[in-house]
Amino acid sequence: MKEFSTVRSHSWQNFKSEVLEGLFKGKPFDRGRFLFRGQGSEGWPLISSFDRWFKGERRYKAETSKRLITLFEQETEGLQIERDIWANPHRRLGLAQHYGVPTRLLDWSESPYVAAFFAFAGLDANALNAGHESYVENVAVWCIDLLEANVWNAEAGVEIIHVPSYGNERMRNQLGWFTLLKAPYDSLEEYVSHFDEAPTALRRLSIPASDVRHALADLELMGMNFSRIYPGVDGSARTAVLRAKWEQE
Repeated sequence: MKEFSTVRSHSWQNFKSEVLEGLFKGKPFDRGRFLFRGQGSEGWPLISSFDRWFKGERRYKAETSKRLITLFEQETEGLQIERDIWANPHRRLGLAQHYGVPTRLLDWSESPYVAAFFAFAGLDANALNAGHESYVENVAVWCIDLLEANVWNAEAGVEIIHVPSYGNERMRNQLGWFTLLKAPYDSLEEYVSHFDEAPTALRRLSIPASDVRHALADLELMGMNFSRIYPGVDGSARTAVLRAKWEQE
């Protein structure tokens, strides 16, 4: 069995100037080849809300996942929801996830900086203190290479989903995509381990969590904050809280 590869940055600056440059190999506008997902610890697996929720036998995963969506559709009958959503399986899954139904979707972005923002934004001061129970040494920006078509296709077990962003500001601002794990595994890492292409199909880009202030300040100057990603009062409130938190540390 193969494993995903890990690329370690020794600083936020190193991540920007060398790791990403090496990944894109001098083609920074090669948009659409890579997808990125940020997580607040490099130790967290790429596991969906459904796979965390499901406690049964693996062979029943696909059946139970479909059953949840069917029940959700039945329970929302008579509510004011666009009829077209139920005719589109991807939009149906997205709606279910938005309202807390466990699905096998994972959020991704075309932008490594959007992913990095989500990786750093959830950290707190305790996470940086060695010896504290919430200590985090490194955050992770995971990277999928879509050129590895043998791995990333529905027939093999993972569907790459791009939901049109028209009418969805959050999706547009995040340059958002989804993965949908259809194979009966628990995580994307486990799934890719069955392919020889695993080291290039899935990479974990590791960044020191101690660079959180520098990274968030840099990302703020790039326009990466909750106000942009979540337009409206909610995003503005979250941006204010995030700024105040790191200003007082």
